Amino acid sequence: TPIREKVLSVRQVGKVHRIVIVFHVLGIQQFYAHQDFSDYVTSYQFLDKRELDQIFNTTDLQKLTAFLDHCLLKRYRNNSHELLNHAIQHIFEHHEDFLVNGLANELRISRRHLNRLFKIRLGVSTKKFHEIVLLRKILEKKLFTNPKETFTRLAYELNYSDQAHLNKSFKNLTQNSPNQFFKKGTLLGDQDTFWHILK
Repeated sequence: TPIREKVLSVRQVGKVHRIVIVFHVLGIQQFYAHQDFSDYVTSYQFLDKRELDQIFNTTDLQKLTAFLDHCLLKRYRNNSHELLNHAIQHIFEHHEDFLVNGLANELRISRRHLNRLFKIRLGVSTKKFHEIVLLRKILEKKLFTNPKETFTRLAYELNYSDQAHLNKSFKNLTQNSPNQFFKKGTLLGDQDTFWHILK
């Protein structure tokens, strides 16, 4: 997922329909009122048991989609943050030559305040978020733009000091080297959401 620092592992018990919802970076926060993301949220029940039962017992795709829309819309709260939205957009637009101090100066806030904002609202530091954006750019390039692009070339394009630096960043975020990650993963849909299904 876009903001998770560690790989998310899920154990499946019994038959389950695969339901994938891809949110924009701040999208999931629109469904959590006053939630602090500085630590992983592990105790928050998003859907209740009745809703989950209905979702997993509905085989009609149109009914399922309509019910999911209903569940999401009833929880939606406009919880946007203008400063954070601007910071995120800046990181995506300037990922190749990004500096935390440069962004803090542009926003006219301290580096400390900027990091606190990212930690509370996204659960990661500004620097870590930038690393995640770079990982997503690598996924985008390897999966959609140029699958034959070498990791050495990608490291150069994305301003890593060398391929070893890219490998270390990849390992920190995915627990795999770039080669291992792409060998194990499965692309679902046309988003840069990559799955590694454990057997």
